[in-house]
Amino acid sequence: MIRWFMLFSFLCLFTACGTAHGWYSGNHGDDDTLVGDDDASFEKVQDFTWTDTDGNPVHLYDLAGNVVLLNVAAGWCVNCKQETPSLEKDIWRRFRDRNFILVQLIYQDPSYKPADQAYAKEWKSEFGLDYVVCPDPDDSLHPYFLEEALPFSMLLDPDLGIRLRSHQYDVDAFTAMIEELL
Repeated sequence: MIRWFMLFSFLCLFTACGTAHGWYSGNHGDDDTLVGDDDASFEKVQDFTWTDTDGNPVHLYDLAGNVVLLNVAAGWCVNCKQETPSLEKDIWRRFRDRNFILVQLIYQDPSYKPADQAYAKEWKSEFGLDYVVCPDPDDSLHPYFLEEALPFSMLLDPDLGIRLRSHQYDVDAFTAMIEELL
């Protein structure tokens, strides 16, 4: 109960400051709200299929049963490049041995062209990433964005219900939310 209160207080502070993140209420156009009911039903993200840097298909619905963090980045995005090492070090390495999956979707290359397999491999190599990276030239998660900005992250519970949508990266907040869902 204390953790929920602390999480609620933290998210209220950031929501009040105008950041675009918080627990997801289930409506794409609504402001984010904290849902306090542990038994609440959350809107499921639609199913997507991407191809990882090794050429393997990644079917989102096959990841059910895990907490899933989807992150959208682009090669021209300074903030994306700044948060990617922390996604690896502070999130992926901490939770990878539990029921947690991190998938980073690369939308565009540095010249604003749609990302392809070669660029996704380059991105993964540049940052020494061990988690799944896929090119996403169609920007498939764009309908879930809160604003026209990158980076974007979406945290899904084991039933693939949307629990968080965020354009802000706060490792402590993400860590606390992932811990609660595992």
